[in-house]
Amino acid sequence: MTNRIILAILAGAAAASAASAQKILMTEFGTDSIYRLNLDNSIDNLYTFSDPDNTRLACITRGPDGAFYVANGPTPINDPSQSNIFRLTGLLGGVPNATVFAQSDPLQNPVGLVYDAPTNNFLAANNPVGAMSQQPFAGIVGIDATTGALTEVYQQPADNDPPPAYRRGIRLVSDQTTPGTYLVTSVNGGTYDTGNPGDENHGSTLWRLTVDNSLNGTVDLVADMSTFNTGSPITRMRGLTFGPEGELYVTDAGTDAIYRIDFSGSAVDTITQIFALPAGSGALDIIYQPSSDSLVFSAEDAAELWRVGRDGSGATLLASNFEARGFYLIPAPGAAALLGLAGLGAARRRR
Repeated sequence: MTNRIILAILAGAAAASAASAQKILMTEFGTDSIYRLNLDNSIDNLYTFSDPDNTRLACITRGPDGAFYVANGPTPINDPSQSNIFRLTGLLGGVPNATVFAQSDPLQNPVGLVYDAPTNNFLAANNPVGAMSQQPFAGIVGIDATTGALTEVYQQPADNDPPPAYRRGIRLVSDQTTPGTYLVTSVNGGTYDTGNPGDENHGSTLWRLTVDNSLNGTVDLVADMSTFNTGSPITRMRGLTFGPEGELYVTDAGTDAIYRIDFSGSAVDTITQIFALPAGSGALDIIYQPSSDSLVFSAEDAAELWRVGRDGSGATLLASNFEARGFYLIPAPGAAALLGLAGLGAARRRR
């Protein structure tokens, strides 16, 4: 059994242990803050960043050192990029403190963020937007969890010809169907085309990312979403989270809906819409909460936080004027220990 598979199993065990956790950390755009969603649906502000002109928080995850790491991509992207990864200590106890852990190119509006134990790197999904004088790097960036050193792991194709192609990746999650890999939502790149120019007029795609021990990344198509019979085509897929039965839930801002994806092995079997918001809500990120057996998700344009059952029932508005851009399920103590063990194993392997 390879080191990558062993460490992936440890990380997976940490994820399984985290399933006993209850509370959710959330990054919020309007107040440049990190909040905690509690068991009773109350929300606590844990930390507020003091530089709103250079703060545009996205996903949050935990590192092997127990600290939390947050992707930050202020726009417009400067030359060189002012995007960075924050490191936060004391967030769940003590005095919270934030420092810049990694910064500048090739970080260009990092959005999705996960920790990859086998390489001891964070993997960030870059999504550069706006005019840039330097060459944009749209793809996956590695951030060494010890030194903060940056590595270009995977760069998307120059165009969408021929489709499907990886275009504008935005969120990624450990792939429960194929251990040691990640699923990445790609906003565009599909074969569906409105006939208008630009990526925005194509269907969304889902990819499987594989990263080797030298931080070389490759992607394989999992689903061209707009080719499935889901009614209106899926054209702005963003958030994704696995449920307890190995099913995947994704949000789509094009249809403002949540879809359930069921797999046959590692291949997509069916895609079913389970819940829809009013048009223009801007469905964004999503996370499964085991304690309530429900999905918590954000509507970016409506600035709302919602909860809904896995079957689409029992929709509850949790907060208004609240623009959550990233979620993290606070792990149980056993999960944190396993994650640290995976990180320690990675560090020893790399010596």
